[in-house]
Amino acid sequence: MAFLEWSPEYILHVDEMDEHHIQLFELVNRMHEAIINGAEPGAVNGMLDQFIDLAVEHFAAEEDEFREYDYPKALDHKYQHDDLKMQLLEKQASLQDNGPKISIELPEYLAAWLKEHTMSSDQEFTAFVLGND
Repeated sequence: MAFLEWSPEYILHVDEMDEHHIQLFELVNRMHEAIINGAEPGAVNGMLDQFIDLAVEHFAAEEDEFREYDYPKALDHKYQHDDLKMQLLEKQASLQDNGPKISIELPEYLAAWLKEHTMSSDQEFTAFVLGND
């Protein structure tokens, strides 16, 4: 059983968003498993780099959709994206500067953030889009 299970309740019915979410969930699972199994810090840090790259790509795609649909809550939603990006980039910089390994708290935090964000803000946006088509 995976640490962070993908389930139908997370589906947004927007193919690109759903695919990105699945990939983000998988990266959190890989990071969690690597930490539990004592993987080399460089390997775990590389997973964080992959997560950041995908999250930035995903957030940009979502924010393009906000503009396309003139989403009234776009600014609040973007703020959530920017807050997570800032936290992740700070963690990434800290790892590059100091070389510490990633603790189990990071994938736990990312799992909680992804579940909450997908079930609230992302579901709210897709409900808006589907209601305006």
